[in-house]
Amino acid sequence: MATHATSKSVICAETEVQMHRIIYHWDIKNFDRICTPENEEFEPISSNPFKAGGEIGRESEWELILSAESGYLQIWLYLKKIFTELIKEISVHLTVMIMKDDGTTLLRRRCDKNQIFTPEDNGWGMGYIITIETLWDEREVYLADNTLRLRIQLDILGDLVSRYKRPSIANRSGSNKRRRGDTDTMDYEDDPSTALLKKDFRRLLKSHNGADFTIECEGKSFPVHKAILTARSKVFEAMLKHDTIENRSKIVKINDMTAAAVIGMLDYIYTGDIRHASDMDYLINLVEASDKYELTDLKNQCFRRLCEKINNENIGRIAIIAYMHNAEVEVLQEIRTYCQSNWDTLMKISTFKECVIATPRAFFEDIKGEPHHVSSCDEGK
Repeated sequence: MATHATSKSVICAETEVQMHRIIYHWDIKNFDRICTPENEEFEPISSNPFKAGGEIGRESEWELILSAESGYLQIWLYLKKIFTELIKEISVHLTVMIMKDDGTTLLRRRCDKNQIFTPEDNGWGMGYIITIETLWDEREVYLADNTLRLRIQLDILGDLVSRYKRPSIANRSGSNKRRRGDTDTMDYEDDPSTALLKKDFRRLLKSHNGADFTIECEGKSFPVHKAILTARSKVFEAMLKHDTIENRSKIVKINDMTAAAVIGMLDYIYTGDIRHASDMDYLINLVEASDKYELTDLKNQCFRRLCEKINNENIGRIAIIAYMHNAEVEVLQEIRTYCQSNWDTLMKISTFKECVIATPRAFFEDIKGEPHHVSSCDEGK
């Protein structure tokens, strides 16, 4: 009897958008000289011009304008120059944050789509950031030392880059088994050499051997290695390859994360593993950490695990986290499908209604068939 040999090949690839993230620290001192509680408007204030995008072939010069209209604070972004003649437009995603004097984020406003800038159409504004009345009513929080502390995050987008990658053992063998005895992790079975590599890097993290940098959080110190941080995170790379305060002092203080989230983030940076993935609060903290330090794969894996935990009691919170931290399209669709299928029941739950009122954009873009107007990110050029 004749037999037929069958061969099987697995080809794996990945595609990502190149991105250069700039975080502009802008402290507006003597704020009462610029704006008083009675003002609904004030004379626009310009930032110093700054450059961005050179690392991804989008070198450009930008300027920020702080203004107020109808009692609301506004931020405008202007493209002043593109340095490469072949580049005719630049795509940017903008996030504006108001900070406490200890570095904690008080308020975050982000736009839900990228903005296109050209030399001709070079300005875009984010309105309705916060009311001037709120700033002054809560001046001890927002205007400590009579200073408005802004952090403006610009994500400059570049080309799509595709590359082949080596299939994992699970993909090549068709196996989807998790590690034996390790039910509280999101990693699949490793080949022996990968498992040994992870073990050695985890031991390196715990031993502190050769550590040349320190992360401080909640009174705890975490000695780490610059080379590993810069290889894994573009944010750490930017921090540690330039003349920054953190690079000179060899210490970074993280005030807007828990120590547990820092430990989880470092474990992922060194090994690629995500531990304690059954705890929802821990996963949300990891999402926030991964978004801050541009660990996209960590963020995506955390969102996938959060989707496995969705129920009527937590869907509102998960939807807001997914919206605020730019989850994958598949995650957003799963959340919106759940909301749409259970809308009448969910609206009887007070905590869910509070989430909808607080952040309607997280729910209404695809639900009930039409967008819902909200004032947290007013778009206009």
